[in-house]
Amino acid sequence: MKGIAMANIHTYAPGLTRVYRLAVVALLCLSLGMAAAFAQSSRTPKMVAEAYMAAVNQTNWRAAAAQMHPQSLEVIHKVFIDAFENSTDQTSLANLYGVKDVDGFKQMPPEEFFIRFMSTIIGKDPQFAEAMRHIVFKVEEEEVLSDSEVMIRYSASIDNDGSIVSDVDTMVLRLSSLGWKIYSTPDLEPLLKQGGQ
Repeated sequence: MKGIAMANIHTYAPGLTRVYRLAVVALLCLSLGMAAAFAQSSRTPKMVAEAYMAAVNQTNWRAAAAQMHPQSLEVIHKVFIDAFENSTDQTSLANLYGVKDVDGFKQMPPEEFFIRFMSTIIGKDPQFAEAMRHIVFKVEEEEVLSDSEVMIRYSASIDNDGSIVSDVDTMVLRLSSLGWKIYSTPDLEPLLKQGGQ
């Protein structure tokens, strides 16, 4: 059937039409997946940090988790699971986070745990959530620590009744299989140490 146009394949081999279409869909999905992975891996540390800051402004914890290093998410998961297991009020904690028991936390993927945890904590304090939407983040400096680690120094400011309150902090981004991801912040550092990282 050399020279036969693919548009007319159903005329000569009806059984191949569905297979051909499925192959095209599979290749398209694979291409889109590779494009998405490439887009992530090609982002600079500054772009990742700014995406995280934007997610925090929007209290969008799923978007924030997507910027975090898998290893950090795993440590957060482990440390809090240990804390829940040692708690004297496991039932209240389970109810607070919408799971049946501590096993529900264990079965939850680290990323989902982070999202559930942050959504619950911030959800309990609407005023704090509203304040987070008005924080102005700005990347001030970028320092290369190694081939696989970069430190970002950033400022965070907010208008407090006409008076600007600001602070400067840092975060460390580490290269992963998906590109640059946030590995450590001052808030995460104690957890990472507790988790043996």
